[in-house]
Amino acid sequence: MIIDQVKELIEVGKITEANKLLGYNYQTKGRLIRAQIQGLSIVIPSDDLQQVPTGGNYKGIVKIAGQEKLTKIVVNDSTDQSVPRIIFVDLKHFEELPHVSSLPVSISWVGKEDRLKY
Repeated sequence: MIIDQVKELIEVGKITEANKLLGYNYQTKGRLIRAQIQGLSIVIPSDDLQQVPTGGNYKGIVKIAGQEKLTKIVVNDSTDQSVPRIIFVDLKHFEELPHVSSLPVSISWVGKEDRLKY
């Protein structure tokens, strides 16, 4: 079944292959938390059931507060399976964002950074 194949590909970070099977870029929706770690902002998926790729550096189209930018995304893996993966996004190319504790975010995953050419 295609859905199972897509889930497996996303699980191991093969976003480009998953996108080809889907026919569009895989998406994750969540909330931007205003805290930053090493210049990257935290995104918490809005649903625990959303598939988040394995740890690594990715590129994706991030939509937030009416802005849409291709940007760096970092996923941290935990060795503890009960702890969800954490998504970090680079917001340096975005115009000033509203000062609220959390904002809705949509990530359209493009691929793993080490495979992308600029």
